[in-house]
Amino acid sequence: MALPVEIVRRVTFTDIAEFPSGAPIVAEDPLRSRIPPGKYHLDDSNLPILNNVAPLIRYHGNSKSWSRIYKASMLQPRSNQSVDVAVKLYEERFFPLRLVTGSPASPHVLRETDEVFAWTESWAYSKMQDLQGLIIPKFLGVFKFSNGTGAEIWGIITELVEGLNLRDYCSNRIKELGSGSWHDVARQTASAIHEIRSCGCANLDIRADNIIVSRTEPTKITIVDFATARPSVGPHRALFDNVDEVAFGQMVKNDICRYEKGPDLIHQWLFVRKMKNKYPRDGWVQSPSWDTIIRRTVKPHLTRDEWKEAGVPNEYDDEEYQDTERQRAD
Repeated sequence: MALPVEIVRRVTFTDIAEFPSGAPIVAEDPLRSRIPPGKYHLDDSNLPILNNVAPLIRYHGNSKSWSRIYKASMLQPRSNQSVDVAVKLYEERFFPLRLVTGSPASPHVLRETDEVFAWTESWAYSKMQDLQGLIIPKFLGVFKFSNGTGAEIWGIITELVEGLNLRDYCSNRIKELGSGSWHDVARQTASAIHEIRSCGCANLDIRADNIIVSRTEPTKITIVDFATARPSVGPHRALFDNVDEVAFGQMVKNDICRYEKGPDLIHQWLFVRKMKNKYPRDGWVQSPSWDTIIRRTVKPHLTRDEWKEAGVPNEYDDEEYQDTERQRAD
């Protein structure tokens, strides 16, 4: 059964060139910070029509989340063709309890309101215009919606990207094709994070659920969700320059290598070694921001049995490992 989600206004921000621009820095009530009215205008004419609205992600009752995401067919004004889209609503009644204001990664900008989420996504997608449809979804605009509750809800619409999240894809891949069969999508993900940084953005929410892997061949990844994005340079950048790169490393360890046999450190190291040796010209491999992932990774100091458990017993005796052991001893 289709849900009663309708577009009631189109929102156009008048100033998204530089962060934070229209995003508020201070407010009398920080938890209710708002975009100044002069920073956007509303239009209720020639609006797209949504049909066949259904949940893209299943939520349990009043479970807490920063957004609710639906899929729909969207018909543009004066058009006979529909496009499949994702509709992301920032419905504050479902927001998690906010005990603090601001972000630990970027503490000087308040961000946890529906308007600020919508502004931030609009800013981020404008910065990444050249990446849309390639490694991020095509951005189709900010709107206000109704959903039968009587309130107008802020949200965005993007092209619909369907597939498996990175965790589920890699888990299935390892079961079907064996160890290391996830290296290609991990490489694609690292390259995408690097490209996003090159556009001046830091995602700040790199996790397996936000990496969508296509079901078609050749496999293609898409990174979604930029509601918490920040500039990668400038006064409002994230406090840590390589926050997304570190998050990638943790994601590989916790959401991919856990499905491999043996210690996850071994499989992390095998991935990094392959990237350094086989793809040394990749931009992300050469980038200083990836030092903690690429250049500082040392072969794990593990027992022969642990290397055997991981399916690579010969690695325990190879020359590179022995060199590492000698360096440790010195």
